[in-house]
Amino acid sequence: MEPSAEALRLGHDVSNQLSIILGFSALLMSGMSDVDPRKADLLEIEKAAQAAMRLVKQSLSQAL
Repeated sequence: MEPSAEALRLGHDVSNQLSIILGFSALLMSGMSDVDPRKADLLEIEKAAQAAMRLVKQSLSQAL
């Protein structure tokens, strides 16, 4: 089955949004001490975004 251009564009758009989430979480964590309780929450956000990014990349690589 040939992937549609729309599906590929969607994958790239999701990847771009996840990159923004990862960038901002890294930026926020860079200004926090290791004992800041919010850092654990940001690490979970980062972990989830990285897992989603792997799924998007895997989907895109299989589609091409």
